[in-house]
Amino acid sequence: MNSEKIGDFTRRISGENRTGLTVIVFDIMSEYFKDAYDAKGKNDSEAFKVAVKKADACILNLMQTLDFKYELANRLYSEYHFCRKELALAVAKSSIEEVKAVEEIIRPLREAFEEVAKKDDSEPVMKNAQNVYAGMTYGKGTLNESSDITNGGRGFLV
Repeated sequence: MNSEKIGDFTRRISGENRTGLTVIVFDIMSEYFKDAYDAKGKNDSEAFKVAVKKADACILNLMQTLDFKYELANRLYSEYHFCRKELALAVAKSSIEEVKAVEEIIRPLREAFEEVAKKDDSEPVMKNAQNVYAGMTYGKGTLNESSDITNGGRGFLV
């Protein structure tokens, strides 16, 4: 994943609620799947393993954030567990087929969480995050972003 994508995810994370964060984890995982496909296409087995392990870390994060007071969490846990086993097999065999299978399982889950996130109007998880405004000014061939640093409640005043 390149630094531009990392910056995009960082900006998205700062303004999301819990459900939105789950969608972002799915999106990050999708980027790692793309990295795995690219590495496999270049026959770079080490980069393939790194990408698959990072995707696995995303699934682990999803497992750890499940709320088991809801019955659905048990089913999701089982699916996530199966996906982690498939990704471990992908690393062991250096095979892309298992990654494709996991992606087929994950895609509809991401879409479902995206629908839930649209209806979730809870507060963002991060309080006192900077506001980022995009599209206020344009550079040559680029879209400039600016941060609102006038928010006085972001920490200590020196």
